[in-house]
Amino acid sequence: MVSKRYMLGMLGVLVLLTCFMAGAVGQETTQVCIDGYAEDWAGRPVLLADPAGDNKGGAFDIASISGFTNNLFLYLLIRTTGERGPYVQIDLDIGADARHFIASFGPDVGSRANLGEIRGNAFVHVGEVEGSLGAVAEVVELKISLVALGNPTSVRLRSVRPMAGTCCEDQAWYAIDSTAPVSVPRANEIEPEAPFAIRGRVTAAAVGTPIAGATIELIDATRTLQGDDGQQWPRVAWLRTDDSGEYSFASVPTSDYWVIAYADGYAREVYEGQVSIHEAPVVSYTGTPISGIDFVLNEAGTISGRVTLAGGTTPVPDTIVVATEARYAWLSNRWYMATSAADGTYRIGNLPLGEYMVTVWWGKGYVAEYYNDVHYLDQFSPVRVAPLQDTPGIDFPLDPEGRISGSVIDDVTGAPIEGAFIHASPQQGEEVIGSTTGLGAFTDADGAFSVGTLPAAGFLLSARADGYADEIYQHRLDWSEADLIWVESGQHVTGLTIRMRVGRTLAGHLYDGVTREPLRGFMVSILVPDGGNAGAMPTRPTVADGSYSICLPAGTYIARAQVPGYVPEYYQDAFRSRDATPLVVTTGSDVTGVDFYLRPAGAISGHIYRSDGKTPVPYAQVYASPLDAPIGGGAVAGADGSFRIVNLPSGRYRIQVTVPGSPTTVYYPGTLLESAAQAVSVSAPAETSGIAIVVP
Repeated sequence: MVSKRYMLGMLGVLVLLTCFMAGAVGQETTQVCIDGYAEDWAGRPVLLADPAGDNKGGAFDIASISGFTNNLFLYLLIRTTGERGPYVQIDLDIGADARHFIASFGPDVGSRANLGEIRGNAFVHVGEVEGSLGAVAEVVELKISLVALGNPTSVRLRSVRPMAGTCCEDQAWYAIDSTAPVSVPRANEIEPEAPFAIRGRVTAAAVGTPIAGATIELIDATRTLQGDDGQQWPRVAWLRTDDSGEYSFASVPTSDYWVIAYADGYAREVYEGQVSIHEAPVVSYTGTPISGIDFVLNEAGTISGRVTLAGGTTPVPDTIVVATEARYAWLSNRWYMATSAADGTYRIGNLPLGEYMVTVWWGKGYVAEYYNDVHYLDQFSPVRVAPLQDTPGIDFPLDPEGRISGSVIDDVTGAPIEGAFIHASPQQGEEVIGSTTGLGAFTDADGAFSVGTLPAAGFLLSARADGYADEIYQHRLDWSEADLIWVESGQHVTGLTIRMRVGRTLAGHLYDGVTREPLRGFMVSILVPDGGNAGAMPTRPTVADGSYSICLPAGTYIARAQVPGYVPEYYQDAFRSRDATPLVVTTGSDVTGVDFYLRPAGAISGHIYRSDGKTPVPYAQVYASPLDAPIGGGAVAGADGSFRIVNLPSGRYRIQVTVPGSPTTVYYPGTLLESAAQAVSVSAPAETSGIAIVVP
C-alpha cells in the first residue's frame, strides 16, 4: 500500500498530475488525493456502513465512513449513494473532556474550509479543513490537523451530517442524513513531522517547572474582523503544550503574530511578558523557523458573579460576560470572558493582577450593562483582581432592551446601502455619554437596520459605509448639533431613514515619537473646531503600518490622538484644541499626511489617607495641575485610596485632591494652602510613585 506519509520525496509533481479518486458504490475506493499525495484506503477500517442509504429523498446519503488518526492528522473518507450535497458537516468530540468541534467541507469552498470549536453558544475559529472531491461524485476525503484540535489523545465522531439549504440564514440550513457516534482508531504509522514554524516552552514563574496542557494561540496582528462588538484580531491557530511544557506550530502562514499563552490557574500572557496585545511586540514569521518564544506564567485571579433579570432573582443563562483591563476599556477586546450557567452564575479566569472593566456583551433582549449597574462605558466601576483570589459578587441585573430601526439610502439616488454600520450614542441631560456596548448594527441588502440592547435614553444616530462620508443623522456637521432619538425602556422606535452622501478621505499615521515605530490598533478622533465630534465615530483602528483613514463631508476639522502610554495630542503637535492645525476637506480632493508622532507618557501614583496616615480615602478626585508641563491630568481614587494619573508629559505638577461630600481642596502633601503645595516631577516615560496625600 502506498501511503501519503511515505511519498513526500517520491512522487512530487507526478502525483499532482496522476492521483485520482476511483470507484462508485460497490467498488473499492483506493488512491484519494489531498495536497497531491495519495492515500490508499483499501486496507483502512470502515467505521460506519449503510450501503442502501437511510434517506431516500436526500441528494447525499452516507453509505460508509472510513477513518483513522496518526501522530499529526485525522483522515476521513466518506462514500455516498448519490450525488454529494453542498456541504458535509463533521461534529467531533475531542479528548477525555469531549470538547466539541465542527468541521465542514463542500464544493463551494475550494480545497479548504473552516474548523471551529463550540464554546458555550459561540463558534470559535481554530483552523482549516483540507479536503478533496473525487471525479466520482460519491467520494469525499477530509484531512484535519490534530494540532488545530489541541493534540488530543482520542477522537470521536459525534455525527457526520450532509447539509442542504442556505447556511445560517433564516434557519434554512438542515441535515439530509446523519450518523451515529463512533470512535476513530489510531494508526501505528508515524507521519514525518513538517518543519516547525514557531515553537517555545511554558513554565511556572513561582517554581520554574514546565506547564503541561497550557494553551498557545497565534493572533494575526495584520488583520481585523468586524463584529457586532467591534473589531477583533483573528486567531489563526492554537494548540496545547506537551508534558515538558513545549509547543510547536508545524505550519502557519507568513505574517506578524501576537503569541498568547494561558493555563488553568495561571494568568494569560502575551509574548514577551505583556498583559495586553497593545503593549506586546509581534513575532514576524517569514517562513524561517522561530524558536525560543517562551512564556513564564504567573498565578491568576478570577472574577465571579451572577447574571439575572432586573430585581436580582431570575437567572439569565448563556450570557457572555467579559473582563477588559480598565486602562484599555475604550479598546474592544474579548481576551477574558465566560458564559453564565443555567443558574446565571459565571466565573472568569486567567486574570493577571490589575483592575478590570466587567460587562455583559449580549443579553438576549436585555440592555448591555457595565459593573456596577450602569449602561455607559464612562461610568463603569473597576474591579480589582489579585492572584490566587476570587473577586466575587460582580453581579448584573439586566433591564429589557430598547431598539431603533430604519433604513439607509443614497442621498442622491435613493438606492439602499448594504453593509453600512449604524451607531447609536446615548446622551444624558446635556452630556453625550459616548460609546456603550452593543449599540451598533449593519444594514442588510435592503439597507435595513435594527440597533438593539438600548437603555432608556436619547441617542445620537450616525452611519458609516464604504464610499460614503460619515453621516450624523439629518446631515448634522457634528454631534453637538445632532437631533436625539428618544427611546423608553423596552421601546422599539421604527421608520427612520438615514441619507448618506459621497465624501472625501482624511488619512494619516500614528507613530511612536521616539522610536518612529507605527502604533497599531488605536483610533483617531475627528472634531469640528470649537464644536463637538465629527464623523459617525472615531476612525477605524490603525493597521500594521500605523495608518488610519475616515471619509468625511466637506468641512473644516481638527484631529486628536489619545493612545494609552502616550501623551494625548492634537494635530499638529498641539496639546489643546485651540492650537490644533485646521484640516480642510473639500469635494475635490483627499487630505493625507495627517501623521502623529506621540510622546511616551509618564504617570503619578500613590494613596490618599486620613490624618492618621493609615485610613484610606476612597473615590476622591485627584488632579495633577501643570506647573511647567504643557497639560495635566486626573483620576479617581479606588476603594483602597490608591490613584494613578496617566498620560502625563515630563514636567512639574501640583497635586490637588477633592473628597466626595467636602468642598475643601487639599494639596500634596497635605496642606490647604495652594502656595504651600509641594511640586511633583515627572520624567516620562517613568512613573513617579509613592505620593501619599493626607486629608482632614
